Amino acid sequence: MLRRPGLRERLALAMGAFVVSIGVGLTLLMEWRLAAGLRESAQQRLEYLARDLSSRIGEDLRERRLEVSRLALVLGSSDVLNSRAVQQTLDGLQTRVPAYAWIGLTDARGHVLAGSGGLLSGVDASTRPWFLGGARAEFFGDPHVAKMLGPLLPPERSGEPLRFFDLASPVRRPDGTMVGVLGAHLYTGWIRTVVERTLDSRIEHFPLEVLVADNTGDWLYKTSPDLSATLAALLRESPPTRYLLSSAKVDLPTEAGKLAWTVLVREEASDALAPVYENRRQMGIVVPLLAL
Repeated sequence: MLRRPGLRERLALAMGAFVVSIGVGLTLLMEWRLAAGLRESAQQRLEYLARDLSSRIGEDLRERRLEVSRLALVLGSSDVLNSRAVQQTLDGLQTRVPAYAWIGLTDARGHVLAGSGGLLSGVDASTRPWFLGGARAEFFGDPHVAKMLGPLLPPERSGEPLRFFDLASPVRRPDGTMVGVLGAHLYTGWIRTVVERTLDSRIEHFPLEVLVADNTGDWLYKTSPDLSATLAALLRESPPTRYLLSSAKVDLPTEAGKLAWTVLVREEASDALAPVYENRRQMGIVVPLLAL
């Protein structure tokens, strides 16, 4: 016959249950407050990084556009369009700024007079968007696959086709006469350099993902080849319970209005909330010990 527990034993069991329930309650409260604080801190960190990246990308684009417009101004004010000095200048700029896949100068009819590395010299570019846009004003084009230039350059390591975006500026004589167009193709891969440089400069390093999408939502920069096809698809597949997200627009005026590139930074919620899980593990050890 089993002996019924005495009063002392029942009190001990009740006290143990009370301690455990208090411990569980405190654990849940601590987890809730810790998770809320960590989530807010992580969100602020992502927002700052997204703004910083978008600012740096826009700043770099403005520098490239200024380089092209200034060089066009210099070429227009001097009688060197058909000289060897033009070729040397274009080659020197490309060497100094590897983001340029190609820099070229055309005459007023669109025939390439000189191109960096000697590429595309003599080619008729009169129907290309960069020439048509650059003949009127400063031009900034959407990312695209270059039909003429792409086959002449080494392929991407990923096997994907090379993509470029174009800058162009009219070359005018001091009297305003348009005598040519200075155009440049920039590698979209240049964005990787800006992103990596920005991430390396941070004091704190967290596991996160940086993505850059163009005006249509297609990726200009992504860290995984298995990523969703577009920005819209990624946003649909990133529930807040799994990811923390922040985005910022690249602020750069163009002929069609503001540039609509999007910088997206996301972090796995499990990484941001890792201290919560560690706290839960530790409390799972401590609470039973307190009940003994």
